[in-house]
Amino acid sequence: MIADKVIRIAAAIMINTEGRVLLVRKRGTRYFMQPGGKIESTERPVAALIRELKEELQINVTEQDTQYVGQFTDTAANEPGHTLIADNIHCSCTHHNDYASG
Repeated sequence: MIADKVIRIAAAIMINTEGRVLLVRKRGTRYFMQPGGKIESTERPVAALIRELKEELQINVTEQDTQYVGQFTDTAANEPGHTLIADNIHCSCTHHNDYASG
């Protein structure tokens, strides 16, 4: 695996009270995926996830709302020739808006 061909992200596992899983899709792409984003060089995965959820989806999550699940590695879906390393983090949704009510 070539280092400059690796994308490191933090990805949220968010399930609402009705059992719906939140997925997102970047404009112009084919695949749905877990919300989250790239981890900056100085960030811990949970901090990156909290930042990305706020920036991209206006969802406020605190570190107390999260539980680290594990790391997943695969071919990046939307970046040909890249490997994705995703730190998966479960986010409690019990006191947040029902993001998937529609």
